[in-house]
Amino acid sequence: MLKKNLMISVAVIGIIVVGVTSGIFILGGFEGRTIKMTPQQWDDEQTAYILTCADKPDFPSLKPGDKVEITGNITDMMYNPMFNSTRFVLDGVWMLDTFTGNITSNYTTGDNITITLTVTTMNINGLVGEYIKEDRYSDEGFPIGLSESIIRKNGS
Repeated sequence: MLKKNLMISVAVIGIIVVGVTSGIFILGGFEGRTIKMTPQQWDDEQTAYILTCADKPDFPSLKPGDKVEITGNITDMMYNPMFNSTRFVLDGVWMLDTFTGNITSNYTTGDNITITLTVTTMNINGLVGEYIKEDRYSDEGFPIGLSESIIRKNGS
């Protein structure tokens, strides 16, 4: 009888461990995934996000905890003094993300860079959803710029 109870206990514990492990795997783990994207893939992800974010700001293929690495060559860049922000064109794609300040002197056309972002859950003006952790937001809830610290030059 003791042996039977022990076997049942071991089986139950095994089922629990498998269930929890499967749940963590299905949800992408505790820390999230590292997703590598081209500039065009990131642009497509953001465009789909923008089209649905009035209802619920969620990325179509990303989830909280995911790190997104966007890598490409700078084909152009522009500083906008009115908003004190810099935008890049990577691999011919205008990036929707802006960086605070005039950082154009730190980069040249042809530089290969990686921008690393983290998806997180936030409540901005009562709208709970997925946002970029590294972005700063205005009082109205609009993104106002990323820090240059999330840009890495490759090969230098």
